[in-house]
Amino acid sequence: MGADIFCTPKIYETTFFETRQFLAVYNIRPVIRGHSLLIPKRHVVYLTELTSGEINGLKEIMAAVLPRWLKAFDSDSYNLSINAGEHAGMVVNHLHFHIVPRSDKDPLQGKLIEFYHMLNNDRGTWSKEVPKEVERLRKIFKYKPTQKRLSQ
Repeated sequence: MGADIFCTPKIYETTFFETRQFLAVYNIRPVIRGHSLLIPKRHVVYLTELTSGEINGLKEIMAAVLPRWLKAFDSDSYNLSINAGEHAGMVVNHLHFHIVPRSDKDPLQGKLIEFYHMLNNDRGTWSKEVPKEVERLRKIFKYKPTQKRLSQ
């Protein structure tokens, strides 16, 4: 499993929204345009390690992010997933939730097997778009990056 980049200031390079407990981050290797992550600021590896307050924080960031994020990617649907543990495809040893916008126009429509394969393997096709998408989302969310220290 890779180093935990989520606990370093580098994570703020692709952060487009944050709450007290969570970050919304554009994935640096998206499977399709819009692929983002919801990451707890406190270092935890498994969902069961979240406190009840953090579970509420997850609901809070989802409620704040999803409507505008879906609109930004002209979508009405999304996949929400977790890879929990190395054998489930977890690459960064820090809990994170993948959110992937889906629509009848997306290139993975009707290809569920390929979609999950891409989540766990090479997905560099959309990577060149990351800086542009991060800036666009920061404008939508009126987010100014900071170099805050994450809770560990």
